[in-house]
Amino acid sequence: MQKFLIWSIVIAAVGCSSPAPNIQPETASTAQTELAAEVINKDLHIVGHPFAIKSEHHKNGFYVAAKVAGPGIEDGVVCLWLMSGAKDHPGLIINANGAAKNFSPGLPWGPKTKAEASITDREARLLVRWVEVNVN
Repeated sequence: MQKFLIWSIVIAAVGCSSPAPNIQPETASTAQTELAAEVINKDLHIVGHPFAIKSEHHKNGFYVAAKVAGPGIEDGVVCLWLMSGAKDHPGLIINANGAAKNFSPGLPWGPKTKAEASITDREARLLVRWVEVNVN
C-alpha cells in the first residue's frame, strides 16, 4: 500500500500532461475587428485593437477579445467571442464570456452550443487577461 502511494505521488509530481505550447495573442484581423464591432450594442465602442488567439479546442476557430466601453462602462470591459473560419475570413461568431453575452445579446451563448466555447479554455483565459492588462 505504501509503495502504491509513493508511486502515485511521484507520477503526480512528474505530471502526465505535456508542457503548454507557447501561445501568444496577436492583433485581430480587420475582418475579425469589423465583425466584433458589428455585434456589440450600438452605444458601445471598441477601445484600441481587438486581439485574437488560435483555439486549441476548435479546429477552425479563433478566440477574439476586445475591450469595449460606453455609457456606464467608461473604464471598459473585455468581451470574448469564438469566431469560426480563417483569421482573415471569419464565419460564425458566438459569445464566450459573460461580458460578450451582455453586450452582444443577439449571439448564441457559447457554453450552451455544440462548440462549447468558454472562458474556461486556457487560451481564452490567457487572451482575456492579456487584453485586460495591455489595452487602455
